[in-house]
Amino acid sequence: MKTIVKYILSKTLLNSLIVFIHFLSLTTYGQEYAIGADLSFLKSAEDKGFGFKENNEVKPGLKIFRDHGYNWIRLRVFHGVFAGCDTLNRPEIMIHIDQGGNKERTKYFFDKFISYGIDFNYIGQSYYPWWHGNLLDLRENMIFMAETYRKPVILVEVAYCSSPTEYRKKPAPFPESPEGQKEFLDEVNRIVLETPGNLGKGIFWWEPSTYGGRSARDFFDEDGNVLPVISVFDKYTRH
Repeated sequence: MKTIVKYILSKTLLNSLIVFIHFLSLTTYGQEYAIGADLSFLKSAEDKGFGFKENNEVKPGLKIFRDHGYNWIRLRVFHGVFAGCDTLNRPEIMIHIDQGGNKERTKYFFDKFISYGIDFNYIGQSYYPWWHGNLLDLRENMIFMAETYRKPVILVEVAYCSSPTEYRKKPAPFPESPEGQKEFLDEVNRIVLETPGNLGKGIFWWEPSTYGGRSARDFFDEDGNVLPVISVFDKYTRH
């Protein structure tokens, strides 16, 4: 399995550090494009007797995601930095910030970071439209990062709500409904795929299966039935 260590850095740069491990299935398609989700709470829910369903059939949650092309699984792992690794065995490093639709802040951060001479392999961005700008902002920043830094970019936190939550008091770019949630992810995926130089390398949903109460960002309704958003990648991964 391929391992990427992701450093999450504060806006003040290097004030905090969390390490995440990403596990990638070594398929030809998976190596080219990461379709992922944080499934940290999925097993916890199942261990407590909660069943996830597709077409009214109870299935293991992980199987539902894999059946729809998800080839990355993110599990949150908190431990020390991989220190002392030689070049051949060093994990690939991702630098992740939360400015998916903000070119100016992205430029400030990465220009400063690169000035320290720290090597890394991937750029990670969060993109929640109610915080980080509209789809044109995201598109502009994806183009900027690809053309300026020449590194693969993954949107490692993406979400939209399937019921009215974030846009109760302002117009929403898509309906906060199951179909609107699906349409949002489809459009975000299209923007990532169109990144110059084929440097848009994937998307992670944060998070599709919450524990201790359903979130509007989930991929499942209150009864555990999977929502339409799960099928966004079917047209790319099935043949």
